[in-house]
Amino acid sequence: MEIRRSVTGYDERGAPTVVFDSFASEAVDLPPGVGASLVDLWRSDSLPLATSGNDDPTTGEFALMPSGSLFRIIDLAPGDHKPLWHTTASVDFIYIARGEATLLYGAESIPHELTLATGDTIVQRGIAHACAGISAGRT
Repeated sequence: MEIRRSVTGYDERGAPTVVFDSFASEAVDLPPGVGASLVDLWRSDSLPLATSGNDDPTTGEFALMPSGSLFRIIDLAPGDHKPLWHTTASVDFIYIARGEATLLYGAESIPHELTLATGDTIVQRGIAHACAGISAGRT
């Protein structure tokens, strides 16, 4: 995924500046059975957010579920892949940019489903969940 990412902040004199204006770090492929890849656009492990400095927090060691804040793009492959169930200590903001996905939530043994289409959003507040891509032929 080539995603241009621009990040603002302050320089060493305290003047507003664009700190980064480049492509985001390399995409991470999840295990083949999951059918997804992702790219982190921003991570922060503390609040309030640091607004100065020029260290890129997305170039460090990859963490599937980091603490703090996270802005991530996930590309779900359509089809029958094993959903990656997880619970986070974060609030996840999910926007469907293109296609359809199913949000699975509740218990993995008896999940609830919510189908999301292009333009839909969901605010997922820390419950057990997984996402699955929907094939083109499924309604």
